Amino acid sequence: MAQYPSLIPTYSTKTNEVDDVDASHINLLQDEVIALAAEIGTNPSGTRTYLADRLNAMLNPSGYLISSAGVPQPTAPGFFWYDTDADVMKVIKSDNTVKSVGGSVGNIVFYLDAITAESGHAQGGAVFLATLTPTASNKNFLFFECPADNTWRLMRTTQFYKISGINTVKVQVELWGDGTGTVEASVNLGTVSGTASVTNNSSPAFQSLNNLNVSGLGNGTYYTVNIYIRGSTTLAFMGKIIGFGE
Repeated sequence: MAQYPSLIPTYSTKTNEVDDVDASHINLLQDEVIALAAEIGTNPSGTRTYLADRLNAMLNPSGYLISSAGVPQPTAPGFFWYDTDADVMKVIKSDNTVKSVGGSVGNIVFYLDAITAESGHAQGGAVFLATLTPTASNKNFLFFECPADNTWRLMRTTQFYKISGINTVKVQVELWGDGTGTVEASVNLGTVSGTASVTNNSSPAFQSLNNLNVSGLGNGTYYTVNIYIRGSTTLAFMGKIIGFGE
């Protein structure tokens, strides 16, 4: 009876013209070969040349799942690994695109809002460059305001951390004005920028900025994000600013 896989087989060394070799010795060797083949199974190398090649395609030398900053090569549909840069598990889909699987990273890369001010209180530190008195109908302000002199004003500053796999940032900004005219927003992210505008719109509405191409920014680096507003209306307003990475 084969010892493998429960035990590692052991044998005594045979010497010519000294030891008697019995059929049981050969049969035991055969049993071990069959037990080994049964344990590994048929076609263990799959589409690879050797079984070791198949294992090396998904495991590192320590036997753990491959981890890499970005996409390791080569890849094929079904390839699964841990992206150390993005802190997320990833897989190659059947169409050869990369998909994140769970993890701590969502597609919102930054989010900004104004400071809330309640009726009867000061504007709570929000950047109001023109006077606006809270009333019962607008006691919760969630926007910035600037006068209509068509001058760019810095409204907020935040940080963007560039990680591998994020090559484009799509920015949505809430813009509206008090009166006729145009309200514009601009976002500068590192060395790239985008703008959005709305005309004759008196109700808050999200506008899309030009896509920000961040593929040339360095992975693992923090970049300053500056958000500006200007308007030619009586008053120009900016609400929420959301950056989506893809």
